[in-house]
Amino acid sequence: MAEGRRMTAAQAVDKLMSSEHADLIRESVRFMVAELMDAEVAQKFVVKNADYLDWDAFAHVLARHVLYRNGEHRNQRLITLERRRRIAA
Repeated sequence: MAEGRRMTAAQAVDKLMSSEHADLIRESVRFMVAELMDAEVAQKFVVKNADYLDWDAFAHVLARHVLYRNGEHRNQRLITLERRRRIAA
């Protein structure tokens, strides 16, 4: 019945993109792709054998790790390593 009125996917996209609503469609697709990518990354994101499905929780843990890594003890570790290197050399 509707055999003559079928469109391919490419024809449908061309028709939609040439319409006056192309910007709305483009932004909608961009939003959906971004959400799908975030969801996929969140499912696979594991740090120190812990899953962080919430970006805020991960951001908090990452900030604490950076503070630890760059903390005051860092200078002491570097001094100790330099002393070991001097003794070995």
